[in-house]
Amino acid sequence: MLAPRDGALGESPTQIVRLRAHQKLFVVGLAGIDDADAARRLHGANVLVARKDLPRLPPRAFREIDLVGLLVVDEALGALGTVQSVRRYPSCDMLVVGPRELLVPLLIAYGVSIDRKKREIRVRLPRGFEEL
Repeated sequence: MLAPRDGALGESPTQIVRLRAHQKLFVVGLAGIDDADAARRLHGANVLVARKDLPRLPPRAFREIDLVGLLVVDEALGALGTVQSVRRYPSCDMLVVGPRELLVPLLIAYGVSIDRKKREIRVRLPRGFEEL
């Protein structure tokens, strides 16, 4: 499905005929979009794909939507809150946690362990983290 970028209601069913990764994005070729002008009109539109049609992820890889809503628990501080979103930075991705919007790095160095069945992310943050 193709959703308009301007927030207008409605979706248009279409077929993806080409797909390639480009940096952290995808370049998508759609059926019936055969010239640059037609493609330009769709720039920034959202492509909606059913979860069942997404490719399998390698082990220990997660989609952002799978992390949102999970409880983040630090071994020393306890529950920090739930994941609100994920922010992408050049050095690493960060979980945005709880109403204070704590930024928790998604790095093995911080003991990040994700258990989707328990709906929990366990971490081991450095001392003084809560004061930042």
